[in-house]
Amino acid sequence: MPNIIALQSTMTPAQYKTAEATYVKKEKQLKSAAAGFESYFLDSLFKEMRKTVPKDESVKDDAHQQQTFQDMMDQKVADTVSKRGGFGIGAMLYKQLSGTLGPAPIDPSIAAGPSVPNQTKLINKIRR
Repeated sequence: MPNIIALQSTMTPAQYKTAEATYVKKEKQLKSAAAGFESYFLDSLFKEMRKTVPKDESVKDDAHQQQTFQDMMDQKVADTVSKRGGFGIGAMLYKQLSGTLGPAPIDPSIAAGPSVPNQTKLINKIRR
């Protein structure tokens, strides 16, 4: 297996910027997907919980307006909880799947120095 640090230290500044931009884009996509999954999961959870509550028969909802409003409210609450990280499902998914992104690119101007192993340890510590 090739040494990633050795390969990255041979990058030109232009290659580094491209690699960094690609890595950041993938990282944002993963965070968005994890948050989206958490929101979807919470919305489904709310809908299933709502099914267990007896309906109030005194209120007529022939046009299903109340149901539509409750669905919209549940979705908004799920999105808000997911964005705030209230349940932590999205954070756990991101942490578990962030290893699939591979190592973060290392700036070649820094990688040339003797502190490469320390920088790699620092990057891995930040990721956790």
